[in-house]
Amino acid sequence: KARPARKGDGDRFPSMRKRAKVAHLLERAGFFSLVSRLRAYAPSPWLLVLTYHSVRPSPGPFDEGVVDASASLLDRQMAMVRRLGTPVTLSDLRDAFRRKRPLPFRPLLVTFDDGYRDNFDIALPILLRHKIRATFFVATGYVKNRRLFWWDKLAFMIARTRKSFVQIDYPKPMEIDLRDRTAANRKVQRIVKDTPELDLERFLHAFGEATEVGLSHSEERRYADELVLDWAQVKALHEAGMDVQSHTRNHRVLHTLKKCELDEELLGARLELEDVLKAPVFAISYPVGRPIADSAAIRDAVTSAGYELGFSNASGVNNLWTNVDPLDLRRVSLDRDVEDVLFRGMLALPPLGLR
Repeated sequence: KARPARKGDGDRFPSMRKRAKVAHLLERAGFFSLVSRLRAYAPSPWLLVLTYHSVRPSPGPFDEGVVDASASLLDRQMAMVRRLGTPVTLSDLRDAFRRKRPLPFRPLLVTFDDGYRDNFDIALPILLRHKIRATFFVATGYVKNRRLFWWDKLAFMIARTRKSFVQIDYPKPMEIDLRDRTAANRKVQRIVKDTPELDLERFLHAFGEATEVGLSHSEERRYADELVLDWAQVKALHEAGMDVQSHTRNHRVLHTLKKCELDEELLGARLELEDVLKAPVFAISYPVGRPIADSAAIRDAVTSAGYELGFSNASGVNNLWTNVDPLDLRRVSLDRDVEDVLFRGMLALPPLGLR
């Protein structure tokens, strides 16, 4: 079965089957147990940063690819994190870069992207139970305006249309085959991710007309209230001891934006969060998770907007014994298909998270 379209660049991931086989072999040989004990008492170079998105029970007519864990799976994984890793906070990480303070042995950071309501309803109680302080990167425009995330809106149109094919003229003429929902979602998401200076609202409107699936403002708000955090929940996450940081305003891929749009997405989100939380916002996870090392303009915009830490996604594990770039920190993206043995293996030997 084809993997669902993911919001990151996850459609380039190979199967996890080979890594799971390796993990089974290493665990049977007792290797993970040995490495875990060694890492508990000796320095190792790896900082593992885990990424989740949604943990709701069912995707419904929305994007299946962002549902990274069930409640029971997340609970098992957080139990393993507490037992086999040393959860750290963003402040710990910032101090490590600012003041050259060492991180504890087996450092690990748990993060959630986007701002799904289930992060509050489902993930927060699990994190509190395991005494793990996670970081939630929130796209503020959707919280503020009570709108569906653009990928969920596209998936909704594909799920509800009666059409097998649609023709669109913007951003360029093309035909989209809707018979395979996974492939169709992947294709329309690529348009948003890859098209320079895309007028997102124009594209969403055109796709809605082509599929003949409309959403009134009241309907979209009702769905958003079910799926997306509101400001009270964002504040409650912060008050519960979690870190809440920026995922830009409208979840636009930074590499596709003009400078004025970059400034609005980056600085605008930080100021909105600081106004609500009454706390400093100094970290950002980049929408779709693309590294910024190859773009001086984006890097300048990120630093000008006041960020000290920046996270890509599905990019691997950080080696702290090399020159780690605090604005291009790597993360491992989780998935419902990650077996417990592979997850334990990643905690013991983080390079198993490379894909």
